[in-house]
Amino acid sequence: MTASTLRRIGHPLRFACRNGIASRSSLSSAYWVHHSLQPPSSMLRQQMLLGQLPARGGHLQVCSAAVAMKDEAKYVGHPPQAHAEVRTAEPTAAAPVLAAAPWMVAFLPAALLPGSLADADYRWLFESFVGYGSVGMGVQGLVSWGIFVNPRLEAMPRIRREGTVGKLPLLPYSAMAAQGLVWITYGVLVNNPAIWTPSFVGLVFGVYYWSVYSRFCPAGADWLPFTQRHHQVGFVATAALCAVSCTLLDATSAVTVLGLTGNVMTMAMFGGPLAAMRTVIEEKSTRAMTLGFTCIVNLNCNMWFFYAYFMLNDPYIYFQDGVGLLLTTVQLALFARYGIHR
Repeated sequence: MTASTLRRIGHPLRFACRNGIASRSSLSSAYWVHHSLQPPSSMLRQQMLLGQLPARGGHLQVCSAAVAMKDEAKYVGHPPQAHAEVRTAEPTAAAPVLAAAPWMVAFLPAALLPGSLADADYRWLFESFVGYGSVGMGVQGLVSWGIFVNPRLEAMPRIRREGTVGKLPLLPYSAMAAQGLVWITYGVLVNNPAIWTPSFVGLVFGVYYWSVYSRFCPAGADWLPFTQRHHQVGFVATAALCAVSCTLLDATSAVTVLGLTGNVMTMAMFGGPLAAMRTVIEEKSTRAMTLGFTCIVNLNCNMWFFYAYFMLNDPYIYFQDGVGLLLTTVQLALFARYGIHR
């Protein structure tokens, strides 16, 4: 089985339709693949951990009632008795995502299916645009740096100049550090430096901003939200969750736990933009939002969504960035409606 074929197996329903193995209407929700393989590549390993190519022993085995492929032979319908050794794959954490595959195949063109650009010649732009050795970062990681650096140019100088944090919240900085820790661990587990390298930068900047904030934060401040102690406990709990996931859980379960945790933290962070949009609509003024920061967050979400959806087929990443893309697009629409506050 060629490397090209293996890459296409990551999206078997699309591959089956495109190569005439089965029509869209005849496809069911799963497929068979049973073939001896060498140790999986980074992309295949990530698909296995996400439940898209379950791994068992020295084989990749995924069962279904639609398409069987073995030793370059193609079958439609149930596999012959000679292939009885193909066993039903164990349920994975990504089963709800996979269950939606028939619906997506039926209603979306092949070019818009998740993972449809996994073989794109320009994928290196998103994984090794800059780097050293086996450690690389894509253009979307560099854009993320803009978000991480922004407080260094705006909020931190203001805090030092005024000698106090005023009523600025600590949450953006403590969350930056905690989320960085989660996505570093996630990226290492799926063996994708394009994920963990920018997350490491986020962790470093988050801890730095947190230290500056703490230096100028009044004792007993409880608008951070809550207190410094609550944020410290939350960060320690996040670190413990990452450690437990890596040491006590199997790889697939660990990826699921960390992916869901990262999404929950991101959804909580969206409370700020939602509140800001409500204020803008009530006051008919955009003074509660900054255009530059909104633009860079929108660009960041655009690029991460594109990479995670079309190349990785990783719902844990493209879901949160899809929501962020929607919110920042609405914010940009509010700027267009009410103008830029000066």
